[in-house]
Amino acid sequence: MLAEVWKAMDGRAALQALSADARRELLVKSADAAIARVKRRRADALSGRFEQLERARLVRLVDEWLDVEAARPDFTVLATETKHALTFGGVTVEARLDRMDAVAQGRAVIDYKTGECATSSWLGERPDEPQLPMYALAGMDVSVVAFGQVKAGKMGFKGFAREEGLVPDTKLIQDDRSRHRGQYKDWQELQQKWREELERIGHGFAEGDARVDPKRGPLTCELCDQHTFCRIAEKGSFGVRKGDETDE
Repeated sequence: MLAEVWKAMDGRAALQALSADARRELLVKSADAAIARVKRRRADALSGRFEQLERARLVRLVDEWLDVEAARPDFTVLATETKHALTFGGVTVEARLDRMDAVAQGRAVIDYKTGECATSSWLGERPDEPQLPMYALAGMDVSVVAFGQVKAGKMGFKGFAREEGLVPDTKLIQDDRSRHRGQYKDWQELQQKWREELERIGHGFAEGDARVDPKRGPLTCELCDQHTFCRIAEKGSFGVRKGDETDE
């Protein structure tokens, strides 16, 4: 739905110029387009009263999100839902970027999330969500990587920026307070370590590295459905219990 919204507008100025009626009309039209897209894949997914409820929910949710967007410094939407081939360590993957904006300095890459999200998922060894770090290294003058948390009551951005004030609520990496704090001194070092880690992961995949090596011991194993076939626990205790690790 958000991709449909930004097809009709090119940035903050256009958003602020919308009348209340025009904004409502755009939201309903975009919700209808999103629902139709789902129904093309699964005709039975939404029908009758369920479709009406989903349309109302989407309109309400994105209307709240646009208030967050309108309060940002000036920006221009450059692309939505675009696919790019990204190569690291000899492995090329095709990733789809939710959105890229031009901001005061450089570009911001944004990944929408409707649930919880943590910037720590980009940090440390074997990052859990490497997509935005990959885009940050793709030669597009990226100065901001951010989650756009589109969740009722918890709307806003979470991310890191090269400098302050480019996207609200994003911060400098040296101000990070997750368990990775102190590992990166500035944006340049963050990018350098991202590249090293992504190259390492790519090389490992290309070379067929298939070691059973849970990243967080039991915390990782709790999400696995193959306990019957795996003997990793016999190697001994990892010394980590559920709830021991929390992120900003």
